Amino acid sequence: MRTVQFHKVDGFNRPVFRAENGDYYGSTSKLVDLNCSEEQVRAVVTDKDLCYFGRSFDCEPCGGGHNEVTIKWRM
Repeated sequence: MRTVQFHKVDGFNRPVFRAENGDYYGSTSKLVDLNCSEEQVRAVVTDKDLCYFGRSFDCEPCGGGHNEVTIKWRM
């Protein structure tokens, strides 16, 4: 299981998370405001909402990744 931390919201209003190895994961079904805080994302997104996005930020999701990651919240 890989641990990810909230990175930021991308241009499509998707909350994006980053793993230590540089992989990106995000939610395509639960969208948020562009400037929302990590606390606001935390209220909406769970581990089960994330799918693999790839190796670069603001890219098209590659799919998969469910049950592969767990979110480590900073707050």
